[in-house]
Amino acid sequence: MSSDNPTINTFQYLRDGGEMGKLIRAYDWSENVLGKPEYWPQSLLTTLSIMLNSRFPMFLWWGPDLIQFYNDAYRPSLGNNGKHPTAIGQRGEDCWPEIWPIIKPLIDQVMSGGSSTFNEDQLIPIYRNNRLEDVYWTFSYSRVNDESGNPGGVLVICSETTRQVQAHHELLNAKNELDFALDAADLGTWDLNPLTGSFVGNSRLKAWFGLNADSEIELSEALEAIVPCDRERVREAIKQALTYESGGHYDIEYSIVNIETAASRNIRAMGKAIFNANKEAIRLSGIIQDITPEKTVSEQLKESTQRLEMALDAANLGSFDLDFTTGNMICNAQYKANFGYPADAPFNLQLFIDAILPEYMPEVVALRDKAIANKTLYHAKYPVRWPDGSIHWISVHGKPYYGRDGKAIRIIGVSNDITRQVNAQKELERIYEQARLSKEAAQLGTFDLDLQKGTMEWDERCRTLFGISHADPVSYEKDFLAGLHPDDKERIHKKIEEVYIKSVSNGDYDVEYRTIGLDDKKLRWVRAKGKTYFDEQDKPLRFIGSVLDITEQKSDELRKNDFISMVSHELKTPLTSVKAYIQMLMEIELAKDEFMKQVLKKADNQVKRMGSLIDGFLNVSRLESGKLLLNKEHFNLNDLIEEIKDDASLIFSSHVIKTTHCDTFTVNADKEKIGSVILNLLSNAVKYSQKNSAIHIDCSEHNGMVKISVHDEGIGINEQDIKKLFDRFYRVENNQNRFISGFGIGLYLCAEIIQGHGGNIWAESTPDKGSVFHFTLPLLN
Repeated sequence: MSSDNPTINTFQYLRDGGEMGKLIRAYDWSENVLGKPEYWPQSLLTTLSIMLNSRFPMFLWWGPDLIQFYNDAYRPSLGNNGKHPTAIGQRGEDCWPEIWPIIKPLIDQVMSGGSSTFNEDQLIPIYRNNRLEDVYWTFSYSRVNDESGNPGGVLVICSETTRQVQAHHELLNAKNELDFALDAADLGTWDLNPLTGSFVGNSRLKAWFGLNADSEIELSEALEAIVPCDRERVREAIKQALTYESGGHYDIEYSIVNIETAASRNIRAMGKAIFNANKEAIRLSGIIQDITPEKTVSEQLKESTQRLEMALDAANLGSFDLDFTTGNMICNAQYKANFGYPADAPFNLQLFIDAILPEYMPEVVALRDKAIANKTLYHAKYPVRWPDGSIHWISVHGKPYYGRDGKAIRIIGVSNDITRQVNAQKELERIYEQARLSKEAAQLGTFDLDLQKGTMEWDERCRTLFGISHADPVSYEKDFLAGLHPDDKERIHKKIEEVYIKSVSNGDYDVEYRTIGLDDKKLRWVRAKGKTYFDEQDKPLRFIGSVLDITEQKSDELRKNDFISMVSHELKTPLTSVKAYIQMLMEIELAKDEFMKQVLKKADNQVKRMGSLIDGFLNVSRLESGKLLLNKEHFNLNDLIEEIKDDASLIFSSHVIKTTHCDTFTVNADKEKIGSVILNLLSNAVKYSQKNSAIHIDCSEHNGMVKISVHDEGIGINEQDIKKLFDRFYRVENNQNRFISGFGIGLYLCAEIIQGHGGNIWAESTPDKGSVFHFTLPLLN
């Protein structure tokens, strides 16, 4: 290289080279680790000169950073919208991250002094044309030494063989598909060399003919398996096919008898001869098909056709076959009936077109053309006008069939009259719309919680009841729980957790609670009813329900409760006076008269009963107004149970009351109210069981809670009643013609008292076998 003007001398090596020579010359090498070209080593320049002026694809990595160069012949392998032209001057590792683990070991082998590599049809995927493509290469990696004789770079002389490899794969696939098709079709194959008389057949043909397993046999051996009466005819057919004038076509049916097993078959042989330039047959190849079952299949096909026709008739399905080339339309009687025509009436394509309501015709044609274009099933629904003027809906399913040129030549399918279904759908839509309007009129809000996806949907009314103004998806934590009144939040959250457990709630949800609008801060009372839906493993899937604004109703109830409380208090005073007068009368001489004694005793009982009723109403009113206070204290639950038991044994002398396992359980609770709960449960057990039967009180401890159970041997409770036992004013209807007094507030009060203590109360029962009422209380730590 001349030292006078190194730049000129350098670019003598880089001149020409087409597009890549121009790109290399225009590249700003001052920013590259190689530096400017005038300072490049002679070995690099020489290699680049050879590469750029070669029409064989070449690629060069140079230096420790493996800086990249390539020529125009290699350029097409990079595709469009890929690595070109940024690959020029780029580090190899930065350019080829997708294949670097594959090619880097080859580069290292050459750079470390190893021998050159050669790979043929190697799969090396590269990123090009906006995607990662499978590319096959035949390539050689060769070392290029620098001036000191050390490895300076790696020259890749390569050729992309993707098309050749893919063609080879396609050829193999085609052969495999052909073999599979022949095997699936149960076909034998054969190949005859007319010049040598050698005959080759596959294993199926040899098995049918009873020939040996040799790859080649004489034609005469194969002819021996043909029955004598067909043998000469087959020879003549082969001879004729070998003449150029015949076009080489061979198609004949004959019978064979297996040489080894004597099994007979009917065979159809088809083939084609190949001729050379002198019009001499050089090969006759083809297939054979066992047509022995053809007659049986024909009979079965006939029977199947009859069965199909019966099935179509039974399902009121009409069948049709429309030939596009001729316009002819073949259809059965039911198809005609679907269009309002009798079985013996003529029916054609024009009558079909005229029957369809004009406004639906464009859609019918579009669906048909789409099915033909996409080679898919054709399905359409449209109304037709019968000859009597009535409108009927028709559903059609069909399949297009195509000729050798790929054009649709016919469509075959079935139709049925779906007028009733369409009318039913319209009625269903009408009912749905009516239900929607009714919901809006009733101002019901609805919610739908998908427990699988974790999504929660509220309608506009439901959002209003929670004072939500945003249109974002509703959040259980941020919208629902945050919108509950603080005094109701824990109770409702617990109720929702229970509704997801089928064994606890059966998925039923019916609660009342207060909301405080997140945006409008308005206090509302609502009643929410819903249902959880479970899968076969009782896993909750969806929780759906409605919400009704009962603020006004609650206001009425509060006013009613205030009135009840006031009246109850007013009644208490005169009732207390009456009770005092009765007790005074019982002390005087008048009470010594047996008749008066009984009368006064009955009067005293009635006063006590009236007092209990008034106390119950007072408790209800206090509970509703939130004034039912709990005066908690530490006490031994067993002592309270024994005390209640002793009092109850005197009151309910007609029954035997027993206690078991009620050891020392200490609780912090309102002793008087817990005692009223136990007494109420005992009273119910007496009411609903026969005289002289036993009532059992059992106690047990579970997870820091004491469970008290009251068993009776009474008439039991139906399952539908158990769910409502603890509702206010609910009374069980019994089927034994027994009048049982009460207003249905006792169990309601019991439930509220127990829940106020942080416990639970529930019942189990079997009709005619008695009931068990359970309640739990937290044990004192």
